Amino acid sequence: MEQIKGFSLLFSESHNKLLKEIFEPTGNLSVSGAGNFSSKAFIFCSLPRGGQKVIWLTTTGGQQENVHRSLVFWGGVKTDNLELLKQGDRQFNTDVTRLNDVHVMERISKLMGGEAYNLVVKYEDLFLKVPKKKDVESLTETVKINEELEPVEFFERLIMAGYEISDDEHLEKGTYIKKGEVIEIFPVNFDFPIRLNLGFDKVESIEMSDALGTYRGVKEETGKGSIQIRPASVERKGNILDFLGEKDLLVEDELEIFDEFFEQFNELIKNRKSKFRLFEIASFMED
Repeated sequence: MEQIKGFSLLFSESHNKLLKEIFEPTGNLSVSGAGNFSSKAFIFCSLPRGGQKVIWLTTTGGQQENVHRSLVFWGGVKTDNLELLKQGDRQFNTDVTRLNDVHVMERISKLMGGEAYNLVVKYEDLFLKVPKKKDVESLTETVKINEELEPVEFFERLIMAGYEISDDEHLEKGTYIKKGEVIEIFPVNFDFPIRLNLGFDKVESIEMSDALGTYRGVKEETGKGSIQIRPASVERKGNILDFLGEKDLLVEDELEIFDEFFEQFNELIKNRKSKFRLFEIASFMED
């Protein structure tokens, strides 16, 4: 948010107040001729946010990348792209389906989290199936300090949630390994691996890693004595828009929808429009 603060002061009366007066009562806003990617992101980042989740729709992959870059610059809010691989996109021998499952669950976990989050999506990818929210919640594992944990049963639950045992000590997202009384896991909803230290089938401590591989106690880092492990792979039966709540926002950014997708797209939005807020960016009409 640092980039926006100084500029927000310049527009405190004529810009921010007007946006809030228009946006807050209805939760919907339409802007015409917003300009380039940076100016769109600037206008958007002036809106009140809180812990709001945002799905920002673009037409092409190039637009997706430009929007992502601008939101990161102006907003200071965690922002990701939804970029699914196709078979053959990787040069090395890795299951693309597995990579996509973890990729999707990583982003869904952030949509289900407590912090503000932006997800930039090509509109065509709205038609892809993703896990249902209730299925994600049912496979979410909560681990607490001083709680009993039987390793074999725990591993069975991890496997049901799509986790795989790692071939070595270098963990990828969605993998785990056991070393003596220590279980290391890289949950899809964490940026780095976590470590469960066991003693007589009880969780003695939970540690979180950082970019340098240094582990610190979860209580010291978060003030909590427990963590949630979101599933790494869940059967896809739902739509990603179902993860937006009534305070969350869908952004339609000058979409140019191909005829073959037009009816399907309109039906998709129509069926869910009352469940979230809408911010529409449209081009100026040309003569």
